[in-house]
Amino acid sequence: MDVMQTSSASCSKETWDVSGGIDWTDAFSEMSRKIIQDGSNGFHHIKTATSRGLVNFSQSDLNTQLFPTEEFKACMVMSLTRGKQTPQSNGASMGNSALREAIAQRMRQRGVSTSPDEILITGSIEESYHLVLRLLGQSDRRLIIEAPTNRHFITALRFTGFHVATVPMRDDGLDLDMLERTMQSNPPCLVYTIPNFHDPTGITTSQNHRERLLFLCEKVHVPIIEDGTQDEMTLFGKSIHPIKAMDHNGLVIYLGTFAPALSPTIRYGWIVAPRRCIRGLAAIQRMSCPSAFDLVQPALALFLQDGSYGLHLKRIHRIFQRRMQVAIQAVEAELPSDILWEHPKGGQFLWLFAPWDCSDTELLSAAHHNGIHYLSGSHYFYRDAVSGFLSLRFQMIGERRIEEGIKRLGCTFYQFKEDADRSRLCSLSE
Repeated sequence: MDVMQTSSASCSKETWDVSGGIDWTDAFSEMSRKIIQDGSNGFHHIKTATSRGLVNFSQSDLNTQLFPTEEFKACMVMSLTRGKQTPQSNGASMGNSALREAIAQRMRQRGVSTSPDEILITGSIEESYHLVLRLLGQSDRRLIIEAPTNRHFITALRFTGFHVATVPMRDDGLDLDMLERTMQSNPPCLVYTIPNFHDPTGITTSQNHRERLLFLCEKVHVPIIEDGTQDEMTLFGKSIHPIKAMDHNGLVIYLGTFAPALSPTIRYGWIVAPRRCIRGLAAIQRMSCPSAFDLVQPALALFLQDGSYGLHLKRIHRIFQRRMQVAIQAVEAELPSDILWEHPKGGQFLWLFAPWDCSDTELLSAAHHNGIHYLSGSHYFYRDAVSGFLSLRFQMIGERRIEEGIKRLGCTFYQFKEDADRSRLCSLSE
């Protein structure tokens, strides 16, 4: 009887939380619990967006309808038919050799002198973050990042032992004067930067800015992690070569990915770095996530070699040119004039700032009430987040929904301002 009562009592608890007498939630690290909670909240919002018809500006993957299914299927069939790739000849320790050669060729077109043995294929840009940080991370080392910066890099960074220093972004990119002072007082072991279509601000740095950043790091022998996630998403004007293109001393570790054009079906990333660094990264990759022979990589190599990827990228550019233009026009027409925002020349998102005395939670709650969801700016700060920032990402939604969503956001902002002004008047009259 006592056993049955005990069993009944334990069943009344949240059984997913307790197994074999262990409360696994308490056993998780503090950082793991935070990431799980953030992920759960994000999943909840996505479900809510679907069920209530909200316009969801938080999703970073493309709509699957944009994937070039027929073209890629043809490359897949051709790759399998040839039957020449084997696990032994595939160069599996660093990724498919033909794919690495195709990536090297694309990098050379962007001014980067590299070869396949200086390239490592990863499963995603997020895996690239983890590999580089594992290779170079030690508890007594210091890393400098931008504020704000890529939220996925922040997540990867929180699992390392790095001491993190943040340097703010200005209108022209990372504040190089402050970076120089910071490096002189306490030199870091790494600097992480996103020079093209910075996530989340959308800023693209000038050639002079890139040259000075590289010069500052060369002076004190500090490596640069250059995040090129959005490098192939130039929508207006000419693209600027990566910092890696000016790197003659093997100082820059470049990270690229196919995700902006091919996700969520294909998310592969790649790392371009000196050979010794690539060998170290490959060793960590084999230990942490060994994989069987990959049938997709040879097909992706063919997809690049026969020009299909280039044609697909042009199609993606046309689609996002229209989306960006619609988003900018809607922001100019529908949002209050005191909203601050960047006018990017590429990428797949906008960064806004509401300069009012309000919390991110209050603003997002008001947005939900009007049928819109977005990512608050706090996701993009490692520490000392500034309230009022928000990111609008339109990888998943088309032009009409972008226009409708920003119109709803404008209503939210005007209502929020009116309520705030009314509350302020009431407090003054009391």
